[in-house]
This record gives sequence, C-alpha cells and structure tokens, in this order.
Amino acid sequence: QADVPTALAMFLAALAFWRLLDHGRLQDGLLFGAVALVAIMVKGNAIALALLPPLAVLLSGRWGLLRRPGFWVPAAVILPVAGPWYVLTYSWTSAGFRYAFGPAYTAVAAPFVAGQFLHMFGPVLLVLAAAGLVRRRGDVFTAVMLALVLANVLFQAVAPAALEPRYLLPSVAPMLLLAARGAL
Repeated sequence: QADVPTALAMFLAALAFWRLLDHGRLQDGLLFGAVALVAIMVKGNAIALALLPPLAVLLSGRWGLLRRPGFWVPAAVILPVAGPWYVLTYSWTSAGFRYAFGPAYTAVAAPFVAGQFLHMFGPVLLVLAAAGLVRRRGDVFTAVMLALVLANVLFQAVAPAALEPRYLLPSVAPMLLLAARGAL
C-alpha cells in the first residue's frame, strides 16, 4: 500500500507550503511544487493538495501571497507532469473506483468520512486539537495544518475511489500537531 508514503509526502508538502505562506519566496513555491508532485505521483489521493493553498490562504488571511509568483509556480511544476499522467491513466485507475463522481457519492461518503474521522481521533484528541486551533488562531502553521486536514477530508468526500479509513492517514500528523499545540 502506498498510503503511508503518500501521507508522509503530503505532510512534507504542507510544511513546504507553510514556508511559502510565511515567507512568500519563489524557492518555497518550487519546493512545495516538487514535494506535492512526488506525493501526487505516489498516489492520486494526494491530489487533495490542490485544496491546500486556497484553504491555507483563506484560514490565514494571507491574501497578499496571491500576488507573488511563488504562490503560482507550484502549478507550473505539478501540472506538466501529473496532468498528462493522470489523463493518460484515468481509464485504468477509474476501473477500480467503487463509486462514481457526483452528489450521490458525496451523500454516502461525507457521513462515512466524518464518522471515521471521529472514530480515528476520538474525543480527547479532537478537544485538544480544537484547543490548539483556538490558542493559536492567526498562526500560519496552525492554518496550514488545519488546511491539510480539511483538504484531505473534503477530497475523500468527493473522490469516489473507495470508502476506507486508510485514506484519512494524511490527517494524522497535522491532527497530532494541532492537539499538541492545544495541550501545551
């Protein structure tokens, strides 16, 4: 299974995006693009990283980053490689999908993903993570970690590969970090 390497690569990509959000440098955008490309090429679930930048900018309020080339350069790194690959291989991979895209899938997937999320993290960790969000409100790192969790959860609720708890693995590291920030 490629779920653990994908989760690790997604977490590393989020750390690179944190640097980009914090500094806005072109090299940070290139790093995020390169690490995100690795994650996406390991497993398609990492396409959830496409949601990370808009969610992180929204959560952090760092709208000025949208005017910087470093924000847009990851697309120039990822799309020329991953785009053609996923277009060419979609017929192969989609044959393994257990569901079809659309609202019917999301109506089934959203409660499943939410239930698995609650089961996976439990009430104590969720309370600590919420405390971390409240304590560190406005913190760029917190915004990026929350954005990674949200991106993964939202992607799993719309991408119809299958309904399996293992697809939530990319949420584990950021949730643990948010909980640790709540506990401190």
